[in-house]
Amino acid sequence: MTDKADTSILLTGASGRVGRMLCAFWPDVAPDLALIPQYRRPGPPGALAWDPLDGPGALITHIAETGRRPAAIVALAGITPGSGRDLGLNRPLAEATLDAGLRAGVTRVLLASSSAVYGAGGIPFTEDAPCAPVNAYGAAKLEMEAACAPWRARGLDICALRIGNVAGA
Repeated sequence: MTDKADTSILLTGASGRVGRMLCAFWPDVAPDLALIPQYRRPGPPGALAWDPLDGPGALITHIAETGRRPAAIVALAGITPGSGRDLGLNRPLAEATLDAGLRAGVTRVLLASSSAVYGAGGIPFTEDAPCAPVNAYGAAKLEMEAACAPWRARGLDICALRIGNVAGA
């Protein structure tokens, strides 16, 4: 096998609510794109056991062993309100994922953010609407987004997905 980008997508946070939904529906909506689900602990066959905060080693090893470098990373892994964990970990988790992507040659990353970065709603937001988070989660996600700038300058193509409430998640 060769070490070149293929039609697979690495999904971090596969054990989370949105990640589980994506894993369940992916084969039906994108059958030509292989999904590589990531879990911090060993998961189902074909999954990548990797904690991005431990460094890029497991991702790089996975690529070397399979000869398949994902075309992109969909980074859903993060800390959510009510989890009891430090929301400030969203930034280092994103930075670790971006670093691993860069080191592994995966230069396109879709990073899960939140519409909470906009603040109080009541009206539809446009992409360029000013951000004024009103809670710690929105502030943590905005800080995470700001941390992407140096990674873009290093060649990563990053899109922050400002996801709203997800039905069923």
